[in-house]
Amino acid sequence: MITASFLIVILLSVVQLNMISLLNINFAIPIVLIIIAFIILYALALSFWAGQGGSRLEQSADRSNFRPVHDDDKWLLGMIYFNRKDPNLIVEKRFGVGWGLNFGHPVCWLIFLGIIVLLVVV
Repeated sequence: MITASFLIVILLSVVQLNMISLLNINFAIPIVLIIIAFIILYALALSFWAGQGGSRLEQSADRSNFRPVHDDDKWLLGMIYFNRKDPNLIVEKRFGVGWGLNFGHPVCWLIFLGIIVLLVVV
């Protein structure tokens, strides 16, 4: 996260310096493309190295922070996680890399209601 954040700050700085004419466009475009490519390749390499949810990482002897695997029967259409008994608002995706929401959690519905209200207001 720190590496990607640092590279994004450099990327946006290069774009801003180009906009105020302190950098030549022929110099700025390759830098921008290299930074974007490095961020994407870095994320892909990290995903393949760690595996889904860190499955390829070494397990620690301390199991106090261990969370059980989410119930596979609670996935609707294979993509939507709905489990009222699971206290987690954000759960690991069933397939691929990333996170999703537990639609059985009441806070999830409050988030969606807030988004809808914001869209109606705007």
